[in-house]
Amino acid sequence: MNLVQIKISLNQIYSMIPDFKCKHCHSCCGPIIWFEPENYLIKDYIKKHKISLKKIEDKCPFLGHTGCTIYTVRPIVCRLQGLTKELPCKHNKKIHLKNRDLNKIKNEFNKILALTNGYKYFYSSRNFLQ
Repeated sequence: MNLVQIKISLNQIYSMIPDFKCKHCHSCCGPIIWFEPENYLIKDYIKKHKISLKKIEDKCPFLGHTGCTIYTVRPIVCRLQGLTKELPCKHNKKIHLKNRDLNKIKNEFNKILALTNGYKYFYSSRNFLQ
């Protein structure tokens, strides 16, 4: 898969994730992980938008003074935050995704990981800037 195909495939998956009324408290912007296909998009976005990253203890390196600097290409873990019981939001106790919908998203995401050998590499905000 090339970058365009990865972007199209990820956007199809992301479109299955319902919108969430985030309060932008950034309490969930702690250490995160993301996978190889997402990393292609993130690196490309950072380069195109000339984003400089900072290491903030126990925070995501993509968190800037005004919020997420890569919001449009944020990884799936960030997109699911507050929508599942595994990724709760302190401001919203309602679970927005049913198990069958979450499983469908996970299955589609796993297909992309398999096609891109994305299981082999994943990234963490704890060591991204080291």
